[in-house]
Amino acid sequence: MPDPLSSMPDTIRLGDTLDVLFSLDEFSAADSWVATVFWIGATTDFSKLTTADGVNHLLEVTATETDTNLKVEQMSWIIQVVKGADKFTADSGTQEGLVNFTTADAQDLRSNNQKVLDALIAVIEGRASTDQEEYTIKDRQLKRMSIEDLLKFQAVYQARVDSDKRKEKGQGTQLIKVRFTRP
Repeated sequence: MPDPLSSMPDTIRLGDTLDVLFSLDEFSAADSWVATVFWIGATTDFSKLTTADGVNHLLEVTATETDTNLKVEQMSWIIQVVKGADKFTADSGTQEGLVNFTTADAQDLRSNNQKVLDALIAVIEGRASTDQEEYTIKDRQLKRMSIEDLLKFQAVYQARVDSDKRKEKGQGTQLIKVRFTRP
């Protein structure tokens, strides 16, 4: 079994075990502080009591518990410590629940930005065979977006998709281009 993590990860794959050893200096387990981790999201509401591990607090969430109680969504979490009548939030953050591939049905895992970009490209490609921009049938009128507007939207969503991909790789959100020229 691998060593527990030293901090809560930004993502958790549902169906994976989650072990985190929290070092909460002001709220030592050796001083009788008891810690519980709470997750809340649009469809998630789960809590897990930690166990004392010397002065630290060990969170052990089984694979079955992550799969059953956490959801594929962005969740907020807190560590609440209690000693007698005293109660404090010792740490907090957000965590994204990722799909459990071993139990998931087929689904579209593209981001919303990627879905919009793909739809825009399909419309632009479809326009190659349709050259009329405006139709009138009886008293109804239909006007299509101009190809220029579609290309502008495509550029916007391409930039969003590129930004999403850089975030996934941990490269930050800004792409900085530099050009060097010889004097």
